[in-house]
Amino acid sequence: MDKQLLYKYFEGSANEQETNAVLQWVNSSEANKQQFIREKAVWDALCLHPELLIAADSAQQFSGKVKKLLPRRIIYAAAAILLLVMAGWWLMNSNHAFNSGTQQTAIQQVTVPVGQRMRLTLPDGSKVWLNATSTLRYAKQFSKNERIVELDGEGYFEVTHHEKWPFTVKTNTHNIHVLGTVFNVNAYGNSELFETTLISGSVEVESSSNTGLHALLKPGEHYQNNRVLNSTIVEKTDAIAVATWKTGLYQFNDISFGELLNELKRYKDINITVTDSSLLSHKCTGKFREQESIGEILDVIKNDIPLQYQWLPDRKEIVISKAH
Repeated sequence: MDKQLLYKYFEGSANEQETNAVLQWVNSSEANKQQFIREKAVWDALCLHPELLIAADSAQQFSGKVKKLLPRRIIYAAAAILLLVMAGWWLMNSNHAFNSGTQQTAIQQVTVPVGQRMRLTLPDGSKVWLNATSTLRYAKQFSKNERIVELDGEGYFEVTHHEKWPFTVKTNTHNIHVLGTVFNVNAYGNSELFETTLISGSVEVESSSNTGLHALLKPGEHYQNNRVLNSTIVEKTDAIAVATWKTGLYQFNDISFGELLNELKRYKDINITVTDSSLLSHKCTGKFREQESIGEILDVIKNDIPLQYQWLPDRKEIVISKAH
C-alpha cells in the first residue's frame, strides 16, 4: 500500500475511491492490518507530539521519505505512545472493525476507529457517513417490507427514496422513520443526548421508551432529547453546519468545555484529565479540523478559558488545570 495514500486516509482528505482502496487493503490480510496499526500509531503520535518532527520542508507530510529522515529511536518512541492502544482496539474489534458479518445472521457490522470517518453504501443504494467510534449494524439484504439499521454513534444518511419501502434508524433511545431524505443523527450510547437534524425531506422521530413522545421534523429543524433531564427541544438550526464533520471539519456552538472534551476523546485517542471541575462549565464556540492536534485546539481555547495543560507521553494523557 502506498504510504502517502494511507496518510491521506489518516488525514481525512482521501476521496471515496481512495478510502475504499485502503479498507479493501486492510481487510485482505492480517499482515496488512498490522502495518495499518503501525502506520496509524506513528501518525497519531506525531500529531499529538509535533516537536518530534524535524524542521524540514518535506516534513509537512509523514511520507516514507520523511520517516527515513527521522531518527529510528524517535519513530519508535512516538509509535510506542499509541501502538499498544491501537493494537488492543484491533484485537477487541477484529471481527467487525470494517465490513464484516456471518452467513448465519446475514448482518453487517461496521465500527469506525477513534479519529477516523467512514463512508459506505447500503444494500438499497442509500449512503451513510459514520463518525469516529460509531457502530452501524444492518442486514446484507433488506427485507421486502422495511429497511432497518441500528446506530450507536453519529451518522449522516442520504436515504434512497422508496415510497413503499420505509427506512428506520434505531438507536439506544429513539427510532427515526423515513422514506427518502437526508439527515444527521448523533446517538452515542454513552451520551445523555440524542440529536437528529433534518437537511431535506421529512423524518418522524419517536422515543423507543415513551410511545407518546414523537415529532415530525421539517428541513432545517433540530431535535434534541436529554434522557437525564427528561427534556426535548425542537428548533431551527444551520443544518449544513451540523454535518460538516463528514468532511473533517468539526463545529461547535455554545457547548460546555466538558462536552467539547468528550467530543475530542472520540477524535483523539488519548486520556484527558481535568483537575478543576469549574473549567467544565465554561461555554465554547468554534471549529477545528480533524488533522489538528489536541494541543493546537487547546491553545486556541485558552484565549477564552483560563486553562493550562501538560502532555504526559508515557501515559498518553493530557492533564488540564486552571491557569493561575
